[in-house]
Amino acid sequence: MEITVRRAESFGIVSVKGRIIRENQAELRKRLEDLVADGVKGISLDFLSVDYMDSAGLGCCASVQKLLRDKGAGALAMFGASQSIQKMWKLIRLDLVIPIFKEEKEALTWLGTQAPGAPS
Repeated sequence: MEITVRRAESFGIVSVKGRIIRENQAELRKRLEDLVADGVKGISLDFLSVDYMDSAGLGCCASVQKLLRDKGAGALAMFGASQSIQKMWKLIRLDLVIPIFKEEKEALTWLGTQAPGAPS
């Protein structure tokens, strides 16, 4: 798994390539937690190049979303995922707390509405 982190305004964009599985999800979790500690106002997950994700990967995303909410640091969104990952995401109803978008721009727009201090 390869992880690339960049910033767009006050948001973090995390691009993942490869498989997110039990054996490597801790690396992704650490990178996401580091972004939260750095004070981002939300994180967008770029899953365009994710080949496969198991339940540990899903759990990683759910726990980071909870961390963001608990710290009042915005929200988590995902974009670009394959149909199979989207299906799994929806099957466990993760889409109710971490929405799925087709493109980065849509995800960042939504994050802007969820950021601390954003108009309701």
